[in-house]
Amino acid sequence: MLLTLIALSFGGRNDNEFGTTVAKEGYEVQVYSGRAAIGERGHVRIVIYATDGYRLDNEYDIKVSMRSPPKDVQWGQSTMHREDGSLNEDGTVYTVEVPYRAGKMGDYGVSGKVKFKVCRAGQCKGGRARFKTSVYAR
Repeated sequence: MLLTLIALSFGGRNDNEFGTTVAKEGYEVQVYSGRAAIGERGHVRIVIYATDGYRLDNEYDIKVSMRSPPKDVQWGQSTMHREDGSLNEDGTVYTVEVPYRAGKMGDYGVSGKVKFKVCRAGQCKGGRARFKTSVYAR
């Protein structure tokens, strides 16, 4: 089954706006664009939702890897793991924020990937998603 990649439109440019949603049976990954003042710390928020009765596997590492950023953008940490984010109590929602700083004003396209595992009734399957979003510096 192919991943469905939906680039959503950017409206008011706030910290809650979507950059990408990736959905497949058992999970959905939502990526929110970042916004910060020039030189200040901003973040790209990535949320993994286990769906259809699945839960995120407690034994398997969740890994978020950001690709090399554009010129004038620096990642605070380009690779994040399970312990860098938070998992809700019932194991269905994981959130992580990837920090960045931009040295000049602009809208910058960034991309990355996330890898995890979801389980239901003792059956587990890997989840992977590539995504694109933007970071804004004003």
